[in-house]
Amino acid sequence: MNRRPAMAISRPITSALRAASTPSGASRRGFTLVEAIVVIAILAVIAAFIAPKFTTVRQTEARLAVDEVADLMRMWAYRNSVMSQQVGIWRSPETGVLRLMIRDIDARRPDDGPIWQEDRLSMPVTLPAQAELTEVYIDGESRNLGDWFVQSNADGSRPRLELAIKTGTSVIRLLVEPYSNSIVRSDDRSGGLARHPVDLDSEGEDRVSW
Repeated sequence: MNRRPAMAISRPITSALRAASTPSGASRRGFTLVEAIVVIAILAVIAAFIAPKFTTVRQTEARLAVDEVADLMRMWAYRNSVMSQQVGIWRSPETGVLRLMIRDIDARRPDDGPIWQEDRLSMPVTLPAQAELTEVYIDGESRNLGDWFVQSNADGSRPRLELAIKTGTSVIRLLVEPYSNSIVRSDDRSGGLARHPVDLDSEGEDRVSW
């Protein structure tokens, strides 16, 4: 039997397959300078859109953290005004977490007397990296940032508490007075509490001793 025509047909097919499997010179070349510039420009445009959003997210997290600290201070003052137990705010030296504490009887050991334990109805507060606690004042005295505990007194009174939290280029100060459950908040770049001049004559307090 003559198989020469079959061999003649298989050679072109083999050559075509070999040519198809071999990369052409155009596919082997790398990026040209123009193509690299275009890719860099596209990445720069994408980064310009993403960076502001990322900054906004970080600023929002910092503001929310400050609000949570203010709520914790407000809850501390409120619990002190309505409860007979002593209440306090404790900052863990290991984690930096702020927790509301209550001095009460442990249900598991009722005979041991009151002990300090975490309030289960209040959420602990963790400051993000962009919100840094920089100052703590209790009755006007500066306290160590690493480990501090402020508590109400046994007679029901409580000290004056002031915290300073740095967020970016500004300092936010939170203040709660011993006689109030409201939080005085000051947002400024100088780091001081907002003070306003008062004309004692116009206020009728020109003869008040102070």
